[in-house]
Amino acid sequence: MVDFPGHLIPQESHPDANHALNTAKKQIAEFLWMSEYFTSNLMDVYISYMQGIVWWLFR
Repeated sequence: MVDFPGHLIPQESHPDANHALNTAKKQIAEFLWMSEYFTSNLMDVYISYMQGIVWWLFR
């Protein structure tokens, strides 16, 4: 989870900015999760693809 230091924006004095910060936090966390998910899936596909080529060459 991405964590920002809380002292940058006082929560009681800037509710709009705080809401924007929370939204940005959520979007960044979702983006990191999605990129990690897709990267691991692509690696699995690539590895199985390479294994198929090696198996086809050396059958």
